[in-house]
Amino acid sequence: MYFSERNGIEKDKLVLKDLIEVFLIIINDFAKDKYFDDFYGFEDYKGDWNHGRASSNFESYTHEDVGRKIFDPFYPQKTPKYTEADVFDLIELLYKHIYLKNRFLQEDLGLESIDDIREYSKNKFRERINKQIMRYSKGWELQPNGEIRELVSEMLKPIVDEIAVYGNEKEVDLRIRRAIRHFLKYGSDELTKKGALLEIGGALERFRDELAKKLGPEENNIFHLLNKFDLRHNKLLKETGYDTKIYYPWIFYTFLSTFDAFVKLRNREAEQNE
Repeated sequence: MYFSERNGIEKDKLVLKDLIEVFLIIINDFAKDKYFDDFYGFEDYKGDWNHGRASSNFESYTHEDVGRKIFDPFYPQKTPKYTEADVFDLIELLYKHIYLKNRFLQEDLGLESIDDIREYSKNKFRERINKQIMRYSKGWELQPNGEIRELVSEMLKPIVDEIAVYGNEKEVDLRIRRAIRHFLKYGSDELTKKGALLEIGGALERFRDELAKKLGPEENNIFHLLNKFDLRHNKLLKETGYDTKIYYPWIFYTFLSTFDAFVKLRNREAEQNE
């Protein structure tokens, strides 16, 4: 830990140019340490290059896999002019393929199985990447499933990543999980977020009577949000008269915290009555 961090001095935010530069440093560090030998290739002890899946033509590889051409990020002669989407696509792509090939290091770390090596490699990659993308724009994080989403504060992570289970997979729990993913994922626009809020609202409707018994008047306030903020109407977003960038996250976490609290209270009462 450096002086500034010990003394509570905030780290600088990253702009896109900064993000590109630190991204290139990170992935090329991993490449030198043999984390991308299978994916990109490596130079053997004779000095011969052994091609990986993507090294012969990286742009063609991304064209086929990602759906568009992205410039090769390994050992560039000059900094590529990436867009934000380019960097985030590359992060997700490389996370999928990272795998430590250094046998000596595998043994030192006690990594015996392929799954152990893959998990270690991915965790190492996520740790370094997340320290940087959390400082970029509004804050982002690479999840264990390989998708980049909006950064969630530590205080709110339990209701996002460990949300309570109602017990109706099709009509409630699946819809809640799907809405969380769609609301927070990278590239989610206002209409996507609106759809996610409606999905959660629809899930809550499935047990509205139960909510009313537990929450009383508060239950009406929850469903009032759906109407007050035009979520159930077909008005254009610009005509609603409120800032969706502020209110949508507030509604999202209000719905989730209500759902989580209700299910936990219900489960606790059920346990006490056993």
